[in-house]
Amino acid sequence: MPSERIDVVMPMYEYPETVHETLNAFVKNTPTFSRQPFSTKLIVVDDCSPIKKFDSWYFLEGIADKYVRHKVNLGIGPTLSELLRNAATDWVVILEADALVPEGWLEKALAERDRLLTDYPNLAWLGFKVVDRNGRIVFLYRILDENGETIELPLGDDPENPAYNQTKVCTAVSNVCSLINRRAFLKVFGPDYELKKQWIDADIGMRLRKLGYITIASSVLSFTHIKPHIPTEQDQKDHDYFKGKWRKNNEEGR
Repeated sequence: MPSERIDVVMPMYEYPETVHETLNAFVKNTPTFSRQPFSTKLIVVDDCSPIKKFDSWYFLEGIADKYVRHKVNLGIGPTLSELLRNAATDWVVILEADALVPEGWLEKALAERDRLLTDYPNLAWLGFKVVDRNGRIVFLYRILDENGETIELPLGDDPENPAYNQTKVCTAVSNVCSLINRRAFLKVFGPDYELKKQWIDADIGMRLRKLGYITIASSVLSFTHIKPHIPTEQDQKDHDYFKGKWRKNNEEGR
């Protein structure tokens, strides 16, 4: 395989108890500029974390190739948009600041992308299994209809469940760690800024599908999510807004 540079973008807000572990795993298990066939560049946008020590920590440790810190909190949508504008490669990895990458992850992810592009040339978003520290399944994929209603979502946390061990064309995958086509994403960005925390991935997947792009979930890799989501009132607000928006769009033929 010829040399390929991949930009890895990390949106961050706080996560003081996880970001150090995330970056240690990234450095340990990710090819560097000197290791062929890949080179990587890590871009971090800190969405105004209140912990100011991050400002110097990244530079002193020499991990992030580019570090941008917002002066005010803008939210996940604008942060993702800025990350993609700062990236330069055709394909980009989104890595959350509370995720652990396994050994050999980038080689396997790119090999899976290349395999799938043969049959799905419009592939724009490739996601993988998300597990907790105990290896229990957290998420693989979601399929939604044109109204934004979920019609397929594997349930349970059993890693042996056949639903979690397949390659599936779907609407949305997890952004814990996913591989994206930057140009396709820039066509649907910016994200809907009315969505503050949840359903952003589903909204992106719906818009990609409207443009004729393909999203696929693959079980060849698992990434560990080390900060479990704690439901909030905002989750329900995002859910209601998302459903109302896509129901209206479908009714109006948009």
